[in-house]
Amino acid sequence: MNQINFLPESFRRDHRRQKRRPIEILAIALTAIALVMLWLFTSGPDRSLAQNAANLDRSIIEIERVREAYNALDTERASLQRRLMIARETYQPITVTQILARLSELTPEPVRFFHLELTAERPAPEPVPQPEKTGANKRPIGNTPKHKETVVENNRMRISLFGLAPSDEEVVTLIRRIDEDAVFSTVALRNSRQIRTNTHYAREFQLDITIDLGRRFVPASPEGAGRDEN
Repeated sequence: MNQINFLPESFRRDHRRQKRRPIEILAIALTAIALVMLWLFTSGPDRSLAQNAANLDRSIIEIERVREAYNALDTERASLQRRLMIARETYQPITVTQILARLSELTPEPVRFFHLELTAERPAPEPVPQPEKTGANKRPIGNTPKHKETVVENNRMRISLFGLAPSDEEVVTLIRRIDEDAVFSTVALRNSRQIRTNTHYAREFQLDITIDLGRRFVPASPEGAGRDEN
């Protein structure tokens, strides 16, 4: 039996389109999901790059801490250098009181002093070293200058001692005691002459004594007084 379809062709096309629409929507959705997943795995955030960035941030923070510690230490070093320069100008390893007390112990009983001069010679403070300049534009041109040799300046105390003694024997005894004592470096008789007082003859003398101040003096002990350590 033959069937005749009187529906128009446009109706049949719309009907076929409606049947395909769910399939097309599903295909589009699957394609979108696939594109999103592809973007996440290819063009999305990279965990390794984020980790590297975090490591760099921590390194920068650590470098800043080291720089702050360096600045603090550099400031402390400059302060210590200034204190050292002041100490070199003012510090004296042995006091004048100790020197006078030592001379009094060594002096024979008949000898009397009537004049004493003390002069301390101290070395100049060492200059603060300057940081060396680096870089291509800081290279010396021509022959490199030689370093200057360090000159050791005087670091001593000079003593001019004027006194009276009954005779040359007491003067010789005083010179021998000073020369053998560890506190004093050198002793020399500058001049000696006989004079007459109102009642007696006496020997007037002058001694030149030096003390090396570049030493560390140790307090006297019962076994041996006047020790020093280099």
